[in-house]
Amino acid sequence: MGQPITKVASGGVFVAMRVDADLLSSIYTEGLLKLRSRAEDSGIPKSGSVEVLRARLISNLVLPDMDLSWEGIQSMSHKEMGEVLKIFGIKSSGSHKERRQRLWLHLNYDSRRMTIENLAEMNRDDLHEMCKRLELELTGNRTVLMGRVAGVL
Repeated sequence: MGQPITKVASGGVFVAMRVDADLLSSIYTEGLLKLRSRAEDSGIPKSGSVEVLRARLISNLVLPDMDLSWEGIQSMSHKEMGEVLKIFGIKSSGSHKERRQRLWLHLNYDSRRMTIENLAEMNRDDLHEMCKRLELELTGNRTVLMGRVAGVL
């Protein structure tokens, strides 16, 4: 438990980010039914796809002390964000803004369902809120906002 798997700069001081590598590995290798059982045993909602369930389990069991709210994501350093993205199995390159966008989308939306077709079904207010969270320009009609969000996917 708590094997250091990476280094993260925190306040200018390097500290080891400790995660349970065995638990993380099992979350990535288990099938949907086993993940649902693990979630239920841990009091975590078991609905959603394998990707959504894995993200919830990693958030709650592997990184329980990490603030993964919008504000917490905003406060992460560039290096820390890269390491967190790696733990979630998400592409970790890119600008700090792109990293924040990727992590927030991964934690809040099912990537397999976040398609142009599903964006087309969203109303303007939902698209506006998504643009706000993704740090995109907020002006324009529904179609313009949809195009901005689609550009991040």
